[in-house]
Formats: sequence, C-alpha cells, structure tokens
Amino acid sequence: MTRILLFFIFITGLVANDPTIDVVKKVSNTYKIKVLSNTKEKDLQRLDRKIKYMLKADLKLTGVFRILDDNSKVKPDFIFRFQVNNEEKNYQLYTQVRDSRKNVVFNKSYEISKKDRYPFLAHRFTVDFGKLVGVNDLDWLSRFVIFSQLVRSGETEILISDYSLTFKKRIIKGGINTFPKWANKEQTEFFYTSYDKGNQPTLYKASLLTGKQEKITSSEGMLVCSDVSKVSDKILLTMGEDGQPDIYELDLKTKRKTRLTWFNGIDVNGNYVEDDQSFVFVSDRYGNPDVFKSKIGSRSVEQLVFKGKNNNYVDSFNDYAVFVSRDTESQFGRNTFNIYLISVKTEYIRQLTSNGQNFFPRFSSDGKTILYTKTYKNESAIGLIRLNQNKSYLFPFKDGKIQSIDW
Repeated sequence: MTRILLFFIFITGLVANDPTIDVVKKVSNTYKIKVLSNTKEKDLQRLDRKIKYMLKADLKLTGVFRILDDNSKVKPDFIFRFQVNNEEKNYQLYTQVRDSRKNVVFNKSYEISKKDRYPFLAHRFTVDFGKLVGVNDLDWLSRFVIFSQLVRSGETEILISDYSLTFKKRIIKGGINTFPKWANKEQTEFFYTSYDKGNQPTLYKASLLTGKQEKITSSEGMLVCSDVSKVSDKILLTMGEDGQPDIYELDLKTKRKTRLTWFNGIDVNGNYVEDDQSFVFVSDRYGNPDVFKSKIGSRSVEQLVFKGKNNNYVDSFNDYAVFVSRDTESQFGRNTFNIYLISVKTEYIRQLTSNGQNFFPRFSSDGKTILYTKTYKNESAIGLIRLNQNKSYLFPFKDGKIQSIDW
C-alpha cells in the first residue's frame, strides 16, 4: 500500500522581442570573491565545511563569481565571511560581505530547523547576494527537485531534494510510484502515478505539507501527468484509454477530460507552449519518434524537429522547448542521447550536450537554466545548463537510477 510521508520544512530568513532569445549572452562582469569562515564551535566544524563547499558551488553556478583560495594574494572584489551557529535546536548561517574598500554591502542571517537541510542556507544566500550584483535568475537554486528512483525490482520511491541532490527526503514509498510533477509554483502539492498490485495506473495529487492525497483519475495502460498550466487549473495527461497513448487535457475544477490527439499510434509527453494555447508532444506518426506541435482544440499537427530518427522526450517553457535526440545508432554499444533547444516559432535549434546519455531535461521556473540527468562511462550525474552563461555543470549521483524528475 502506498504511503506518503508527512513532510514539512521550516526555513526562516528565506526570504527580448527576438523570438529566438539570446541564449549565448556573456555576463559583462566577473567578480573575484573570497569565502572565509568565522565559525568557532568545534561541534559545528564539519557542518561548516559542508556549507562552505556548497556556498562556493552555488557562487560558481551564478556565472559571475571567481572563487579565490583562502590564502590567495589576489585582491578580491568581495570578502564574504560566514558563521554557523546552533541555537534553540535551529541552525543559523550569519553572512556578511565587504567590498574592496571594506564597506559592508551585505549582512543577513538564515535559519533552518534540521541539519540535513543545510544546503538551503547556502542556496538562499546565493539567491539574495546574486540579486545585489545584478544576477536575477537564481530563484531556481532554492527550489525543490522531485524525482522517482528505482529501489529494487518492482519498487520505486519518490523523493524531494535540492538541485544538487545533497539534501534528499523520501516522501512516497511502497510499490511502484513514478512520474512526479509539481502541481503548483509554490511546490506544496504534486502529482504522481501509482501502479499498485496490478490495479489500473492511478494519478494522485498529494500535499507535501499535510500528506493528504486525492485520486484524480485512472486509466488502462499508460498514465502520466506531463505538464501543468500556468494558473495550475489544468493538466496535460498521457493516457492509453483506447490501447494507444494519446494526449488529454484535464480541467481540475470540473474534472472534464478533453482528448487532444487522435493518432492510431504513440502520442506522449504533452507540454504547454504559446501561453497554454498550444502544446508540444512526442509522436511516432511519421514512423520514428519526433517532436510535434498542435493548438488545443485543433486536430492539425505541425512537425517541429527534422533531425535524427529518434527524438523521444520534450519539455517546454513559454515558446521554447528542449528535446532528447538519439545521435548514434550503435547495435552493440551504448548510444549517445543529446539535448537540444528549439523555438516553437522559428527554425532556431541549439545543441546543449555532446556526449553520453542525457535524459529528462527540465526548464527552471524562469526558463534560463536546464536540469537533466547524465550517464557517461558508467557514471551518473545531475547536470545543469546555464543558458545565458553558456556553461554547464555536473554533480555526481550514485544512489540509484532516476526514472523521472521535475523541479
């Protein structure tokens, strides 16, 4: 029987007209910063080192900070000092940043209720300090990632984590539970599909705060919630009610389902575009999996991608999409799967990865960063692509196989 683990995080102190966008914009300023610790308590030294490592990783991800060694003789633009305290069962991070003239330009404290949530102390500081220097696209740093993970044959779990998967918390266990999708921007609710003891696949909506679950719908064959509308009142589903998977839209208020595709084959992975008036999806209607677009309420379909013979996953943000393409056809070794960025209004296309097996690309909430999974030479990692900085980063992952992911 599927069980949801009640979860509540108490964090205080957290406080272009061109349709192809400028995805290779270079940041004009790079700041040299030195990160120094003022933590005195011996019992907090280990936690201090972990926070310092995470702070440096976060600052590097912004694309505008060069991290100097503690003993570097190079004159920094900023000196960042932090201190970790533990008072009244809460953990505090006190931060202060001085500029090259020794003027205090930033001074703020952050607090968490449990030690294992320490990455969010670093994430919240980086978001706030980034805004001070003009980097305003960092809110994704402090958002939760939700993913399903294979535990053993016939059992998957759903977890939440920070972007680096340093903090992880299991929220659904028991049986086969997969395809988690955030139900709202606040990340307080999520959808997931349960395959429980041979019953029909069932879509649930669950509260992260209370543990309450609501059955949304069930279907023969495949059932996945692949996207949520901007105002969180409608969702796109892949359902196999007629033996073949098609795309449906479900109104969460009226519970009315509207079928959007009618192909006698495979239509999956619907994602809203063009202000929720259209959707992109993957279909094999021309013989091989490829990316298509259709207006909601219309049966006409437009092919968006004309490269390769296996383009099998898509995600969207406004008028842009990322898709996964198989770029090799090896019969004996592992094939290479790369991620590409396209515009749904123009012929713009850009390759984002170059080797390995790259899957599950997901846009950040502002569309400027992409999260994905990567396997290369038998090693797995979580990847981040910063589109505006034209940079990518990898974080090793050794805890199992991720089956689907959202953030």
